[in-house]
Amino acid sequence: MEMDKTPLEEVVIHLELCLGLRIVEVCRLRLMDIHFDDDPRKCYVSVRGKGKGDGKWRSIPFHPHTKAVFARWMEKRNEIIARMHEYDPSWKVPDEFLIWCHYDNRPSAGYYTERGHSLDRAVIHKVRDRAGFDFSNHTLRRTFGRTLYRAGIPIETISKLYGHDDVKTTIRYLGIDLDDMGSALARMYDYQYSKR
Repeated sequence: MEMDKTPLEEVVIHLELCLGLRIVEVCRLRLMDIHFDDDPRKCYVSVRGKGKGDGKWRSIPFHPHTKAVFARWMEKRNEIIARMHEYDPSWKVPDEFLIWCHYDNRPSAGYYTERGHSLDRAVIHKVRDRAGFDFSNHTLRRTFGRTLYRAGIPIETISKLYGHDDVKTTIRYLGIDLDDMGSALARMYDYQYSKR
C-alpha cells in the first residue's frame, strides 16, 4: 500500500500483507519472536498460530522490507515507552509484546485483544478510511497467499507459510477461481507447444 502510514500501521499491515500473519498472531508477537541476523536470508519471525493449548509454531522468513519496517516501529515503540515512563516510572511493557495498545492523547497503554477488533479499530479502519476502499486483516492475509500463488509458488509452501494443516484448507482460503485455472491451462499449453 503506497500511502503515508504511522509506524504502527506500517508494521501491522506489513505483518499481514507481506508475511501472511493472522490478526491473532500479530497481537501475540513478542520481541523474542523476531530473529535478526547479518545474513538477511537467516532473518525470520517465530509465529504462534492457532491450535489447542499454546498454538502451533511456525517460522516465516523476512520479506525484503521487513527489517526496515521493524526498525521504524522499534524507534516509535521506544518513544512510546519513554513517554509512558515519564508518566508512570513503574510501568512495564506488556509481556514484551512487539505492539500494544497506546494512546497519543493520554498516558495509558495495554494489550490489544485477539477478539473485540481493537487492533482493527486502531489500525485497519483508519488506513482503509484514508485509502478510500474497503479491506480487512483477512483481505491482507488472503492477498499475501494469492500473490504467492500467482507468482508460481507451490501450494504446499503457501500452506506452510499460512500455518494450515493441509493444502485443501489453503485452496479454499485462496479462493482459486476460473481466472487462475485459465492461467494454469494457458501456461500448460505454452509448455506443450514449446516442446514441439
